[in-house]
Amino acid sequence: LLAIVGVVTNLIAREGWMIILTLIVSWLPALDLSIISTNRLLSFLVPPRILPKLEFKGPIPDEYRTVVIVPTMLSSTADVEAQFELLEIRALANANESLQFAIVSDFLDAETETKEDDDAILEASRRQINRLNVQYHSKYGDTFLFFHRKRLWNNSEQKWMGWERKRGKIEEFNQLLKNNDAQTSFIEIPDDFLASTKQIPVQYVITLDADTKLPPGSAQMLIGTAAHPLNKAEINPEKNIVTKGYGIFQPRISIPPKSANKTMFAKIYSGNVGLDPYTTAVSDIYQDLFGEGVFTGKGLYDLNAFETVLGNRFPDNRILSHDLLESTYLRAALLTDIELFDDYPTTYLSFSKRLHRWIRGDWQILFWLFNRVPKGDKEKERNPINSASRWKILDNLRRSLSPAALLVFLLAGWIFLPGSALVWTAAVFGIVAFPIYSTFSTD
Repeated sequence: LLAIVGVVTNLIAREGWMIILTLIVSWLPALDLSIISTNRLLSFLVPPRILPKLEFKGPIPDEYRTVVIVPTMLSSTADVEAQFELLEIRALANANESLQFAIVSDFLDAETETKEDDDAILEASRRQINRLNVQYHSKYGDTFLFFHRKRLWNNSEQKWMGWERKRGKIEEFNQLLKNNDAQTSFIEIPDDFLASTKQIPVQYVITLDADTKLPPGSAQMLIGTAAHPLNKAEINPEKNIVTKGYGIFQPRISIPPKSANKTMFAKIYSGNVGLDPYTTAVSDIYQDLFGEGVFTGKGLYDLNAFETVLGNRFPDNRILSHDLLESTYLRAALLTDIELFDDYPTTYLSFSKRLHRWIRGDWQILFWLFNRVPKGDKEKERNPINSASRWKILDNLRRSLSPAALLVFLLAGWIFLPGSALVWTAAVFGIVAFPIYSTFSTD
């Protein structure tokens, strides 16, 4: 619409070079409007896709044994106490003797292999684990588990750090579950737990961020969805990716009211927050239209499918934003009727740091738009992901460029484009606010 208005205006003015300039500066903002409008229209035409579920009345059957893990970094003894307190809250909210809850952690990055407070952090973690396991017990042994890795030298970063950060923690944890004798960088391992996995293997893993809340019953609902036969992952042996069913189950992520009201910044930017018990099944275009969603790092994955498809598949020191890639290989189901909660950044600085990580990660997977993609052995393979998955990657790149494109469009309206600068300024603010008033207009 913006491009059409600009072109018509310039045709009247008979300025050919201005037509080209208008098209250049307006196409990306115009694309924003068109995508938002299309998504909004499709949400009316395509009903939410709700996946079938199994309902477990009592303990979860052994064939669906599940561990809830929190990959995190431990910075101090106070941080240790806070992390284990949150882990206990998650367990109390999802009380089931079949569930086990684990902290899978690293030390902070450092210039040396060890630091003075490392031993204190490990000792505090052991005390917390012992305290919790005195109070709680599962059908498989201890309810609470602690895995911790040592620092390794990263030549690319020139630091001592946990191998591949979060992705590395998950990958090494999976390796231990599949093979108790696997060589990993873990220095704290609950041996009794690993021994029990030989008798009753773990089928599913629920992974959460350090600040993710797990509401009552949500773990059982995730497991029930993954356990349903119609949702079982089917792997294409030629491409070695999931082509039917799902290997990842991603719940809807919302912001809790307490987090949204911590600071003025959070109040302004966090949007609608809180539980919505009446309309929990919302529309998502990727899930409703293509039958697969986007993984954001918090959800359930099928351990066997994950290791078969992704074990040692990605190159080292190349991928920060691994969640989206994992969902393109494993097929992620977005469960809009199951809701978890994540804290919102309380300051502009923390928001900017998080956004920087996301954008950096999005551009690191640019190669997955092409026909040949990197492999873990430093060679390349034919890109196995489908067109919808490539569009997800491209759309993230488009979204990362939108703020800069809006700024260029605003400056062009002030300096070059015909008509009043006030009109072009209003157009920019209209684009920014469009997702908000498009929602108001349909509520």
